[in-house]
Amino acid sequence: MEKPLPILIENCVQIAWDYLERSNQINDASFASRFLTKHIEALVRQGERRQLLLSNRAINAYLQIRETQKAA
Repeated sequence: MEKPLPILIENCVQIAWDYLERSNQINDASFASRFLTKHIEALVRQGERRQLLLSNRAINAYLQIRETQKAA
C-alpha cells in the first residue's frame, strides 16, 4: 500500500534534511526547507513515488545549487 502523498513528501524531506544537516551543508534553514520541499513535490507531481530516489535527487539538487551559489 502506498503512503499518502503528504506523508511521502514529509518523509523524503526529513531524510534529505537529516543527511544535509549531518554533513553540515545547511547554512540557511529556511531556504533549504523550501528548496527540498518544492523539489520533492515537483518530482512527485511527475509521478515518482520511490522515497529514497526522491530524497537523493533533492539532496543532489540542493548540493548543486549550493555549488552554483558559491561560484557566483
